[in-house]
Amino acid sequence: MKKLFVYMLVGAGLVASSAYADGYNPFHPLGGINSATTVPQVYSDGSTGTLAQIGQMADGSVQQTDADQPNGYPKLDGNKMMNAAVGGNISSGTASAQYAASALRTTQSVMSDTYNLKSFGAAMDGSDADRAIIQQAYNTAPSDSTIIIPCGIWPGTTTDGAYPWSPTPTAGKHINWVSNCHTAYAPSWARVIDKPIGDGDISEMVINGGKYIEQKRDTGTSLLPMGGLSFENYSGDYPFAWGNVYADIPAYTIHAVNYDHERGSTKVTTGSVVGLHINLDSYGHNPWSSQDQAFKFTITKHGSNSGWNGEFENNDWSGHSYNYGLNPDADGKYWAQTGVEFNIDGNGPEQPECLYDPGMCSRIGQYISPTVHTINPYCASTSYTAHSDTNQGPGDMVMRSDANGVNAVWIAIVSGTTAATPPAQSLWPTTEGATVVDGTVTWQRGADYNYVLGTAIYANAPADTFESVNTLIASKFRTNNASIDLSGEQLTRTDAASIRLHADHMIDLSGNLTAAGKNQHRIGYSTPEDSFVYLVGSSVFAEFKADGTIWSLKGVRLAQRSRADILATVNPVEGLTAFSTDDHAQLTYRCPIDPTTGDSKCGWYAPQYASTPVTN
Repeated sequence: MKKLFVYMLVGAGLVASSAYADGYNPFHPLGGINSATTVPQVYSDGSTGTLAQIGQMADGSVQQTDADQPNGYPKLDGNKMMNAAVGGNISSGTASAQYAASALRTTQSVMSDTYNLKSFGAAMDGSDADRAIIQQAYNTAPSDSTIIIPCGIWPGTTTDGAYPWSPTPTAGKHINWVSNCHTAYAPSWARVIDKPIGDGDISEMVINGGKYIEQKRDTGTSLLPMGGLSFENYSGDYPFAWGNVYADIPAYTIHAVNYDHERGSTKVTTGSVVGLHINLDSYGHNPWSSQDQAFKFTITKHGSNSGWNGEFENNDWSGHSYNYGLNPDADGKYWAQTGVEFNIDGNGPEQPECLYDPGMCSRIGQYISPTVHTINPYCASTSYTAHSDTNQGPGDMVMRSDANGVNAVWIAIVSGTTAATPPAQSLWPTTEGATVVDGTVTWQRGADYNYVLGTAIYANAPADTFESVNTLIASKFRTNNASIDLSGEQLTRTDAASIRLHADHMIDLSGNLTAAGKNQHRIGYSTPEDSFVYLVGSSVFAEFKADGTIWSLKGVRLAQRSRADILATVNPVEGLTAFSTDDHAQLTYRCPIDPTTGDSKCGWYAPQYASTPVTN
């Protein structure tokens, strides 16, 4: 038997050039046969195999002829990738990505990056059997992981009424549910995004070709937003855009286009494109404590850059006036309006107090409220930190009074601890930018601790003459109280004014939304006349001159009163004049001195009139 096996090996080519003493050739490799011993042309394709491989073949394992065959093995393609389906448990198998320095990961590790409902066995056919499977997937996935909702039908949508079924959530667990295709739900308007699964969960859905993201919160434990965008600029290389103003650097841009005609045709495009639509539904009942806001702009200024909460640009690059276009209305007008629109709708009356106190109104079109920034008061024996890096903003700030007793902002420019006994009041400077040493802290005086809003609403006039405005403020409201109510205004200076007009700028009292009604009756100060004038049309009808005289185009008509009414005047003053309808004469209150007695004889006196009227 031994000789027969040796003959087989010799026939297979496992022989060397020299022979043993007993006449048989030695085995190759030297030292005898082992599992690595090779046998040439052992496979049907002529390739070489080892004895270990031959032994496995004897155990019923696959051969190369079994490649891509049933119960065989998948053959690798030119990219060393398997191009046939693989079955069985491959969770412990390892693989690496096709990029440099990629690490080996098990299949189980790769698959746990996200959790797909079909990987748990969900059929996504709308059957109730998927409920337990989806619940298992939710229970298995750790918090803050992602569960993929495959295309198909969500379970229970035909039996659960208005809102789809959802698995029972776990308190404190947050899952990101993602569906990259339209998943069917019933009724037709309901979708999983209408009912995010658990507290803090996020749903991402594709609906009618659009991407929708929603989050639901049952508890108020987190003040973090649903999501955020962050952009940080450290570059000093940006050029000027115009004048001495640098180019804008948008952190996020939304671009929408409404074209003139359909692609590939001349059909005119219709529809009103909205670049960004923010919709907030408010159902709460906390009239003051909950301040719902559709959007909020916040700028926190730490340096000296200019800062604007918002800028609305409306660029008309058509090159045409308003009275040009393709689709005029029945009157031949185009009415292509541009601007910023604020609409407020609702029902019911306002607060009764709103008729005399605008601050008591519940509906306010635009609310402006300047507020001083709150800064903690100064404390002795306290550690404060300065910021040497201006990217961190100014150092710690406190509020305390200066040498003049004016409350001011103080900024730490050298870190340290304030003294147990602060420096004398006289040592705290009154000039912004000056410093004082306090213990090991150095303070720099900032601004006074107050806030003055320079201009609440400002319409800027360009330096050139190409731009103008027809009407700065216009109203067609039905006004119940006043168009402008300044009765609650507090003027803090003696030279302040509620309304200030430029000289020769008139107030028109005759407008009626027609060209003919303009400027029929105007009042204002006229520099050529050096008087307060009343104009009818373009002519001066009356003047109240700076020297106290009154002039009227038709003369001055005194108030007509009965003699008894004139004599009953309380506390008359000398020079008061009225026209007596009983005497048909002008009466003047005078206090002449009686030359005989030296007493004043105050009373109403009639002037001496001629007996005949004046003629030409």
